[in-house]
Amino acid sequence: MNERRIGRKRITAILAIVTGAILLIGGSTYALWSASDHVEGGTIITGDFNLKGLSAIHFDVSSDRADSTDVEVDGNALTFGTGQAVLDSASDPQAKVRIDDNKMQGHAVVLGDWRIVPGDTVAAVLQYEVTLVGDNLVADLTIDNSAMVAAATADDSNEGVSFYYAVFGMDGVQIGTTQPVGTTVNKTLQIVRIQANNDGQSGTNDTVGGNLIPIVDANNESDGTATVTLVVFGYFDYTTPDRDFVEAENALGSVTATLTQVREDTDQFDR
Repeated sequence: MNERRIGRKRITAILAIVTGAILLIGGSTYALWSASDHVEGGTIITGDFNLKGLSAIHFDVSSDRADSTDVEVDGNALTFGTGQAVLDSASDPQAKVRIDDNKMQGHAVVLGDWRIVPGDTVAAVLQYEVTLVGDNLVADLTIDNSAMVAAATADDSNEGVSFYYAVFGMDGVQIGTTQPVGTTVNKTLQIVRIQANNDGQSGTNDTVGGNLIPIVDANNESDGTATVTLVVFGYFDYTTPDRDFVEAENALGSVTATLTQVREDTDQFDR
């Protein structure tokens, strides 16, 4: 009798399993109403960011050069703010650029043929093409001053020459003031902070430091590309005695500029 009960229990269990399997296979879900549609999300387009070195021209801008004329870039005379053309008049009254009506005056020279002498100032006018496209795009333009520092401090030949720099916008007007390069290598020597000039850019407030200088015209007619002019001045100390540094080579070399986007903070969703 016990065997019959055990057999019935097995049969009952098997029937329960089979019944459950049928319920699962038999579609215990129901087709309910549904609907779908879409909204165009639009297209996200990235901006543009680039720096390209263009050309270099050189001028003798010594203050007593008799045949100097306006130094022009893209048809614009390079114009200094009042007193900003002076390099280091506090310690050396001879260290100044020839100017007339705040415009730099110079005589075009070919480096290697022209020979600098104590009291002379040479200007290397270097152009860089900057592209900034983006409503919230701000960048620092820096230069690697190692070549200039080496040229000014080499023990065997180049002491006596000091270097300064000035930056000019597309209109030829100086941005900021003339600054010494110094004698300490700083490969990220900041020369100017610039911003894209788009319709939404005027409200940008990036407080990393420095003045935000639009790189294109006020009417926003540019495609986001503009030319920034860097002028590097090399001044040969007029108090150089005897025959110091005669027939010396002052190798300025290439002046490497770097454009780096800067931003005080960003919305990082992964934080």
